[in-house]
Amino acid sequence: MTEGRIEKKIIQEKENIILGDFIIPMGTTKEDIKQRERLIWEMYGHWAAETPDKKCYNNNLKSDIYVTFESISETSNKAARLYISTMAFWDLDFVLKNAYKVDENAPRSKRQQKFYKILIMEAKTSFFLPYFNLIKMTVGVTKIGRNNMYCITAIQPIIT
Repeated sequence: MTEGRIEKKIIQEKENIILGDFIIPMGTTKEDIKQRERLIWEMYGHWAAETPDKKCYNNNLKSDIYVTFESISETSNKAARLYISTMAFWDLDFVLKNAYKVDENAPRSKRQQKFYKILIMEAKTSFFLPYFNLIKMTVGVTKIGRNNMYCITAIQPIIT
């Protein structure tokens, strides 16, 4: 999805952002949010087709981060609320590879209880300027035998 990301550009129309092959509505209506949620699932479908093992090696963790169905369900629900969050999800592969750990927490919510720790990671990018230049990714960590399994739980842009 992000192949040739340097050549692609962001086009802003009156009510939409065009990013690659995706038209992202900028509005705040229920229909705009539902459309963005559908787009996130479509973006994920493209990514999963290119990445059938549904994982990506992260340079900072020196390990794979897995993208599960549950991950996308939670992420799509949150990322659909704002059009810039949907834009950040478009660059999923870049974020998975390049995010670096900035913080670590204990699980705080019921849905995070299956993880023994939560990592806060960030990826810097100028691709989305002037909208944002930092993408935050939340990653849950579980133990599989002696190994850690990292699983994405959220992606959101940070406006600095």
